[in-house]
Amino acid sequence: MMTEHELQNLIRLHISENKLGTMFRANVGSGWTGTVHKSSARSVTIYGARRFSTGLPAGFPDLFGFRTITVTPNMVGKEIAVFCGIEIKKPDGKVRPVQQNMLDYLQERESPGPVKMQNRFFPVNSYDGT
Repeated sequence: MMTEHELQNLIRLHISENKLGTMFRANVGSGWTGTVHKSSARSVTIYGARRFSTGLPAGFPDLFGFRTITVTPNMVGKEIAVFCGIEIKKPDGKVRPVQQNMLDYLQERESPGPVKMQNRFFPVNSYDGT
């Protein structure tokens, strides 16, 4: 079975090759900061260690980016970038409550992507501004 990371790469490639948008991988992580004392080539001691997190808000989609759309005449006739986000799940994957909260937040603000379908999020393929 394909990993979620492998699936993310296939989706990004498909979106790029078909000129459906521009997507970026959302990298997050955590680490330790403080006063570092090197113990050896393979270890360090950190005095006054404090854990920190980096990256994006909790629940942020695995992939995010934009699609360029042509605005209809009733939308002034300009092209604009429209946010898209995709949360990748394997078939047996579960949407965590914090991910559902982010989906709800984006949809409340009329973001055309992501849309939840069968326990996965997918970007909407069309958007007419309504």
